[in-house]
Amino acid sequence: MATPRRNGQLSSCEPCRTSKLRCDHASPICGRCERRNLHCTYHPAPLTQTLTGIRPKKKRRVVCESDHPTNVNRLHNENDIWTRKKASVSTPGFLGQTSYFDAFTDTRTGLVVGNPYVTGHDDFPVDQKRINLGTRVLALLENLPFYREVVTARFKIWTGWSLGWPVTNMVFTLAEKMWNSVETEGMDTNQRAFFLSKRLFETHNRALEVHPSMTWEDFQSAAAGRWELIGLLFTLTGLATDWVPHSDRIFMRPNTMDPKSLAITATAVGDICLQFCDSTGIVNDIVAWLLLHHTTLLAVVYGESGLLFHSLPANVA
Repeated sequence: MATPRRNGQLSSCEPCRTSKLRCDHASPICGRCERRNLHCTYHPAPLTQTLTGIRPKKKRRVVCESDHPTNVNRLHNENDIWTRKKASVSTPGFLGQTSYFDAFTDTRTGLVVGNPYVTGHDDFPVDQKRINLGTRVLALLENLPFYREVVTARFKIWTGWSLGWPVTNMVFTLAEKMWNSVETEGMDTNQRAFFLSKRLFETHNRALEVHPSMTWEDFQSAAAGRWELIGLLFTLTGLATDWVPHSDRIFMRPNTMDPKSLAITATAVGDICLQFCDSTGIVNDIVAWLLLHHTTLLAVVYGESGLLFHSLPANVA
């Protein structure tokens, strides 16, 4: 028989209470227990019952030296299987250790000696669309003396910069040698840009290995003929517009871009060159310089709250 609780409500039968179901409190058998053919009982104080159904604690098995040899061999076999399994999943790949377990057990026996630079895909197909886009970018090198004057004026204001004048001068010197090469002599701007665009797609995916014994001349020859070098040239020019006064005589000449248009053009060229490098999988020092300065230029032109700026810091990291 259901007895009232302290709050005045009738208590439920044991099957309904343990199943957390609504009980109709019928006596001697509630309707739910009658339909399910369950043993219906009403306990006057269900919380005072002794707990049942608790599983007994398992006894830990201690392996002694006196155990049967077959058991010891079985344990050794299990350890060998686990060792082989751990070795199979802990081998570092191209991106290094990828398993969370490798943070505690590093399977590498020493430092990796070899080429840490990614040279890109040698058989990467270059379509006509990319060549035409590169032609439009290289056609802007027609105003290369103007870009050099802007960057030079920036160094006259303050000589300190992230790359410094030697590297900056090298970037412009290599671009000038490429644009004024003997092979392009007699060509107009579009023909020269088209010829150089095809040439850059053929040569820019070669390796750029920087080592302690590398000379300055070796680095210059390895850095020439790369899309990342062209992107770095325009990015540095765009950053220089934030230093040089907009009323400077450089921007007052006829048929020259104003500082704002020059900075916007530099961001577009830097983004295109980064896409060329990303599509071929190229990673080297110049690409890192370009990515860092391009992110800074985006913050200068569009602000740190712009969507274009927030899409690049992860790549820089």
